[in-house]
Amino acid sequence: MSLLFIPTGRTDILYSKIIIRKGSSLTSEEKFLLLGHYETPQLKILKSKIDIGEKVTNLSIIMSDPQFLLSCWVKLRSNKVTSSKSLTNDTLDGLTEKCFYEVSNTIRNGSFKFSPSSVTYKKACVLTIVSPKDEIVQEAMRTLLELVFEPQFSERSHGWGSNKSCSTALKQILYKFGSMVWLIKGDIKDTFPTINHKILISLISKKVDDQPFIDLIYKYLQTGYFEHPKQIQYPKIGLIQGGILSPLLANIYIDQFDFWMGNKIREFTKGIRRKQNPAYSKMIRSGDAFDKKIKSRMSHDPNYRRLAYVRYGDDFLIGAISSKEECLILRNQIKEFLWDNLELTLNSDKTVITHANKSSSQFLGYVIHTTPISKHPIKKNKDGSLIRVVPRPSLDAPTKDIVMKLKENKFANKRGKPTRNGKLTHFSLKDIVEYYRSVETGILNHYSLASNYDSVSSRIHYLLKYSCALTIAYKMRLLTPKKVFSKYTFDLCIKNKKGEITCSYPTINCKKPSKPDDILKFDKNLVDSLSKRFPSSV
Repeated sequence: MSLLFIPTGRTDILYSKIIIRKGSSLTSEEKFLLLGHYETPQLKILKSKIDIGEKVTNLSIIMSDPQFLLSCWVKLRSNKVTSSKSLTNDTLDGLTEKCFYEVSNTIRNGSFKFSPSSVTYKKACVLTIVSPKDEIVQEAMRTLLELVFEPQFSERSHGWGSNKSCSTALKQILYKFGSMVWLIKGDIKDTFPTINHKILISLISKKVDDQPFIDLIYKYLQTGYFEHPKQIQYPKIGLIQGGILSPLLANIYIDQFDFWMGNKIREFTKGIRRKQNPAYSKMIRSGDAFDKKIKSRMSHDPNYRRLAYVRYGDDFLIGAISSKEECLILRNQIKEFLWDNLELTLNSDKTVITHANKSSSQFLGYVIHTTPISKHPIKKNKDGSLIRVVPRPSLDAPTKDIVMKLKENKFANKRGKPTRNGKLTHFSLKDIVEYYRSVETGILNHYSLASNYDSVSSRIHYLLKYSCALTIAYKMRLLTPKKVFSKYTFDLCIKNKKGEITCSYPTINCKKPSKPDDILKFDKNLVDSLSKRFPSSV
């Protein structure tokens, strides 16, 4: 018997139609699954226990239901999660109904084992390839653990299996870090390879009282990996990088740090508002805001303290209204907590304290700083009194760093001017234009929240569009960009044999978008990743 997957073609809401051939005992009729929708009495019991804060006890029962595994398969299919290599020759498309029953039975009797994963190292990237059956079981475990632990995750936690993204982390900085004096940019060193299995299991056991499911997690943690099939290694510590379940497990682990920081924020908070600056009060009473450098509040008020905190993966940013000495003490306390409680190491070289106004801090690829006081606008309120408006923090795109990366990837020369990219000349004109546009779109989408979006977008658009024109000039032997624009117009319209425009490179509107796209994930090597894609895969 076989399973037939038929997508409906909708893009706003993805439906998947699973048809089981006549005579199947899994389902008797056609069944629609909304992104792997699954609902049974056991799931209702699970949700009720989560709602009242009791330990959950039936995860292994749900896991052993073939229909639940089927719904997880639908999720993987809809997300286009496939395996090109594994120890078996199965693919997600090649699974039969019998496979779901076999996996269900092995989970029920406790004999299920994860197959060793194939690991490939590409510079800073780790590519992990697992068997399709293992992918489905991992997705099933991830789904259930997310139901259990997502409600307890801190609002300050983003990424790594949570439902919050890179955009939500950046927006939290915009709304919570406005008046901060100091910024502490922190980095936890080698989180995935150093997670302690016993500590992780103890944290999960606080919420899960289901030994068969706990045993399944142990099996996942001890799954072997290999670069060559005859050299399988079995880890005693750490998580498999690239595994479907690993990011969520890491988030459950680091959630203890979020909880500790929440308590630290409550302990640190002091006072209602900072003392008024007498010099500022005198200036305002005179009705003439002649000196914008005079602060409205005292910079160093010992009776007023505030902390703000946001974490994305193993990177975090702390804003503080305090003295620098207090920031140094806090950094040492963080270092001690991470090691004593989680056996994690704070990366001292990458954990930096900077003055938010005089300097800046880099987080999620953005340069973060507060606006100098001289640029704070002073306006009249409703009763005619003068007030100073404190702007939100500035999230700037690092233009120089982006241009440097474009130089390294042969889009610009040493002087920062556009240049041809020789590796692209053997591709078709359509592929070249679409490739350049995809690189530009990827960069600008990530920096759509940037305060300096107008300037950075015009700079990136100019470099990439003229590099594209120079690449076409070299390929078509047109010598100069002027001749390219003369032949293909300034929008670089590429036509097919019928004279129809198949693609173009129009001039963009460099104005900051009012509703920027959501930045789901942060890639430390964003420009490199975009640049190294082949045009045919764009």
